Amino acid sequence: MFKAGRIKAKSCDGKGLSIEEMIADLKKPHAPRHVSGVRVHNSTWQNLYRKRESVENEFFHGPIIGLAREHDLAVPYNEVVLELVLRDARDRVAPGQHRAAEVTEIVAKRGTSK
Repeated sequence: MFKAGRIKAKSCDGKGLSIEEMIADLKKPHAPRHVSGVRVHNSTWQNLYRKRESVENEFFHGPIIGLAREHDLAVPYNEVVLELVLRDARDRVAPGQHRAAEVTEIVAKRGTSK
């Protein structure tokens, strides 16, 4: 999708990895991020925990979904995750209620991958 949109993907952490290197790094097993005993929760988790109706996820997923549609590409995971988060925020559902397997199952049932 980045190529279709002529967007050069680069890391924001200063490592300067290519998109392929980033994907390979994400596939590596890593140590748990909370080895210190302190858990860090992202802003989406915090918004759901605090039962805020407004979450910023449309700003994350929206441009990706829009760009994909513009180039006739599928981004079913972004669509499903956005739907779940917006529904959970609206319904005041606590964070941590969905698992990756659930998202994968929804995507498979819709058959939206191209």
